[in-house]
Amino acid sequence: MMPQPSPVPLRLRREGRCLHVLLANPDKGNPLNRALIEALHAALDTVESTPDITLLALAAEGAVFCDGMDFGEALDTAGDAEAQLRAAVRRFHGLLERLTRLPAIVVAVVEGRVNAGGMGLVAACDLVYAREQADFGLSEILFGLLPATVAPFLLRRTGFQATYRMALTAQRMNAERARACGLVDELTDDPADAVRRLRLRADRLDRAAVVRTKAFFADAAGIGKECPGAENALAALLADPRIAANVAEFVQRGPRP
Repeated sequence: MMPQPSPVPLRLRREGRCLHVLLANPDKGNPLNRALIEALHAALDTVESTPDITLLALAAEGAVFCDGMDFGEALDTAGDAEAQLRAAVRRFHGLLERLTRLPAIVVAVVEGRVNAGGMGLVAACDLVYAREQADFGLSEILFGLLPATVAPFLLRRTGFQATYRMALTAQRMNAERARACGLVDELTDDPADAVRRLRLRADRLDRAAVVRTKAFFADAAGIGKECPGAENALAALLADPRIAANVAEFVQRGPRP
C-alpha cells in the first residue's frame, strides 16, 4: 500500500498587496512541526522579495489556530536528538524574530484555540484580531516544560505579570481577557472586513518606514537575544526522563483534563 501524502501545512493567496497565509492542517490542530515552520519561513521569503506586499494576514483552518509544538514528531526524532531539538528551537525562534522585523505589517486573525508555541506565533505578529470564541493559553508547565522560546514575544505584548500568570498557572484566557491584557488588539465578528480596513491603511505606508519602525521596537524589546537561553532550557528539560514521560503520555492519550 502506498503511503498517504502528508497534508500541505500552509496555503497562500494574494489579494492585491496583501498575502493571506492560512495554516492548513486542522485535523491535527495546526501543530508547529518542521514542515509548517519551513513553509512559514518560505512565506516570509516571499514577502521580503516582493516589495509591493504591504500586509501579511495569518489565519488558520479549523477550531484550533495552533496547538503548539508537534510532540509526536519530537519523540520520533532519530540520531542526535538534542542537536535536532536545538536546531528546531533556533529555527522557530528565527521565524518569530523574522515576523517582528518583516517589511510588511503582520496581522494574526484568531478564530479558535491558541496554545503553547502557537502563542509565540500570535505574539510575534504586529496586530492580533480575534473572534469572541478564541481562547489562549500556555500549557508547558503541565509537562514540566518552560515557554522559553515564546515568553520574550509575549512579554513585549502583555507585560511581565500577564505572561508570568499564564506560564505559572496554565490558566486559559478568553478573547475579552486577552484583549484587556494586550495580547489581542481588536475583537471582531467580521475578520475579513477588519483585514480589509487594515489593508487600506497598510497600502498608504512607506515600506522603509515600516522596516525602521518594526526594527526599532524589536530592538527596544530585546528581541533576538534570547535564543541560546531557550535552547539550553528546553534541551535540559527534555533530557529529564520524567518530563519525557509526560510528553509521551500526552502524545498517546491526548490532553490531560
